[in-house]
Amino acid sequence: SVYRYFEDRDDLVRAIIAHKQLKILPLFHIENIGKGDLDSRLSRLVDSRLRVYEAVGATARAMAIKASSDPVIHEQIQFRKSVFREQVENNFRQEFGRMTSPQRNNSLNAIDALTQLDALDRFHVDLQLSLNETRELLIASIQALLTIAS
Repeated sequence: SVYRYFEDRDDLVRAIIAHKQLKILPLFHIENIGKGDLDSRLSRLVDSRLRVYEAVGATARAMAIKASSDPVIHEQIQFRKSVFREQVENNFRQEFGRMTSPQRNNSLNAIDALTQLDALDRFHVDLQLSLNETRELLIASIQALLTIAS
C-alpha cells in the first residue's frame, strides 16, 4: 500500500502537490520580462500563464479545495500568487509609471486577479472558453486596464 510511505491520505495529497509544484516552477519564468513593446510583453505574460494553467489547472483546483484546512498548501498557493503579482508589476512597470497611484493600484489589482490560476479556471471550466478565447479575453482586458491613464 502507498500508505507505507505516507502517514495518511492528506500527507499523500500534500506530497503529490509539492512534487507537481516543483515540476512547474520552470514554467513560472517569463523570458525578457518587462522588455520590449507592450504587445510582446503582454503576449509573453499571457502565454506563460496559460502554459502554467495547462500544466496544473486540475492540481490548482485540488489545492484550492485543500488550502483552507492545510497551512502548507495555503502557503504554496500564496507563494504562487505573490510570484504572479510580482511578474505583473515588473512586466508593466512602464505603463504603471504613467498612472496616478489609485489608477496603478486598480489596474495592478485587476490584472493580478485576471491572471491568477483561479480566474483562468473560471474562464476555461465555468465559462467553457477555449484557451485561445481565454488568451484573447486576457489580452483585450489587460490592454484596456493599461491604457486607463492615456
